[in-house]
Amino acid sequence: MISESIFRENDIRGVYPEELNESVIKEIAKGIAKKCFQEDISSIVVARDGRLSGESLLTTFCNAIAQYGIDVNNIGLATSPMLYFAAKKENSKSGVMITGSHNPKNYNGIKMVINDNSVSGSEILSLIKNDEFLNNSSVGNIIYSDIKEIYISEILKNIDTDISELKVVIDSGNGAAGFIAPELFKRLGCDVIELYSEVDGNFPNHHPDPGKLENLEDIISEVKNKNADIGFAFDGDGDRVGLITNLGDMIFPDKQMMLFSEDILKNKNGPIVFDVKCSNHLSNLIL
Repeated sequence: MISESIFRENDIRGVYPEELNESVIKEIAKGIAKKCFQEDISSIVVARDGRLSGESLLTTFCNAIAQYGIDVNNIGLATSPMLYFAAKKENSKSGVMITGSHNPKNYNGIKMVINDNSVSGSEILSLIKNDEFLNNSSVGNIIYSDIKEIYISEILKNIDTDISELKVVIDSGNGAAGFIAPELFKRLGCDVIELYSEVDGNFPNHHPDPGKLENLEDIISEVKNKNADIGFAFDGDGDRVGLITNLGDMIFPDKQMMLFSEDILKNKNGPIVFDVKCSNHLSNLIL
């Protein structure tokens, strides 16, 4: 029996193994395969973060969706931004990320993009419930790729500002960002001080959610003690970041967006998407 509560508007998320397990993910693979057929997609990229259940769920998902004729490019351990990058590079523009994001360690989940569009968990639930028969005549191929160097090279190619004088503290929170962020900043020439770069789904040092100040105590202390210029604290799958100033203050997301928006608007008029929950100061700046 599948718990429908795990199928959310923006993703699929549940407690492992009570709500989300290998049996459930086989059904999810079927629903995603149906979505792929609707969009005339024959291949996808898949990845996982560092959750303890991630490797088993990813392997099960790959084998299950391949049974419906979908080719799979398994890039293994990665951040969510790396998965989206890899999906963009594929002709299919499609990818599936097995991740618990910033949630407690017993959670896991799925984020999806099919044909360059995000897919809601509720849509996948509807497809699972649909009794439409999947007529597949062949089994898809599963290949394994390492995109780390390609990803880093692409970022380096697009940064023309010299930041080699910066001393940077990076708190990966034992999440997937530890696999990529410290090396990236070192390649940019920064003096990098690492906190909790070892990927460990037990999250032994603190909860992987930089949106909560109690999870930033260590990086704030390290930034001040080491006279660093800036600190970056990442969540479990590396798509959320907490920024710490040289004085140990947190730059909240609204202020981050103001800084980014000012830079964009200074150079060109382009579309800027922001959350309605953001401060009115942000909308006043942009509009």
